[in-house]
Amino acid sequence: MTWLDWFVRQKIKSHLAEERTLAGSFSSNRKNSNEYSLADLAIQVAADAKGKPGVDPEIAFFASCLIPFLRGFAPIEDRRQMSDVGPALGLVLTRETAALFADAEPPATDQWQQRAFAKAPAGDGRGGIYIDVPHGALRVGTDLQLRAALAIPWLEPSVVNAAHLVWAGTTIIALVLTAPGSERPRGISFAAVDPNQNVFALGTEDKPVVGFMSNDVLEMMAGAKGEPEDVLNLWNLVLSRSTNFLRLVLAYHAHGPVEAREAIAQSPPARSPREQLRPRKAESLFAMVRLLPPADRLGRPTPAPHVTPWQLMSRQTVSGHFRLQPYGSGLSLRRLIWVSPYERGPEGAPEKPRAKNL
Repeated sequence: MTWLDWFVRQKIKSHLAEERTLAGSFSSNRKNSNEYSLADLAIQVAADAKGKPGVDPEIAFFASCLIPFLRGFAPIEDRRQMSDVGPALGLVLTRETAALFADAEPPATDQWQQRAFAKAPAGDGRGGIYIDVPHGALRVGTDLQLRAALAIPWLEPSVVNAAHLVWAGTTIIALVLTAPGSERPRGISFAAVDPNQNVFALGTEDKPVVGFMSNDVLEMMAGAKGEPEDVLNLWNLVLSRSTNFLRLVLAYHAHGPVEAREAIAQSPPARSPREQLRPRKAESLFAMVRLLPPADRLGRPTPAPHVTPWQLMSRQTVSGHFRLQPYGSGLSLRRLIWVSPYERGPEGAPEKPRAKNL
């Protein structure tokens, strides 16, 4: 079960308990209490995302990150009143895939924001992204782990029509921090990534830094000195490294081997046990893709013995790609690296024509 499944399940259980207390029992027309509860949650999240007076900025920002995943559960009449966001992308990492990313760096030239959030044909027009990180795969100190990361495009009023929201290139990222082995958040931090890949702590006019950490975590972050600067510096370090991790995951999803992407079966709420909303084993309430490590290696296959090597007879551009770089004693280890686009082929040879999509 992903962290997002756990989070929704906890919210639904609280909702059902409150409804049972108020009404005494479910009304007879609610044949599928799970489905209706998901609809209620979607409507509540949409209301929180509007940031009305009295709603904490943390709740408003986090609700905005959830809308792309919950919007489809809302009734059609309510869905029309919600923000018209694009499709969501959910990615689930295995422990082996997360380990593959441990010493890797995201491609510096990868236009991940444009690819994810720009409208077609320039990009995929995503409304939101969710990444599920295995327990213990990405530790923050000794007492915390990154359990999940969400990203959405930051929409601003259009210059031509203020009622129309457009994406100007900035991305909002939410990071869910938990104790190792636990799903319950001990901190949620937010970052803004501008078009130049600069990472900033998210803030408002009334609150310079949006997010929360439990008191014991703040004490751990501050250390023995208890200096506020120590907390802020570590906070920014967590934001920066977690953002790089998210960029690397998205690059692997886009440029990695096709066989590394495995669709996870989706559990419809109607098939879930009553009041539990627990998806079936290895399934999720949401459309998710599991990212697997490469079967053998990345890059060009090793040529078979006694085979005449092929030769290039033209100049051509090699697209950016991942490669498992051999290193260590006897070149027995592999490190994931990004190879930037480059030209190959004999000098002076004719350039190989490239097909373009019109």
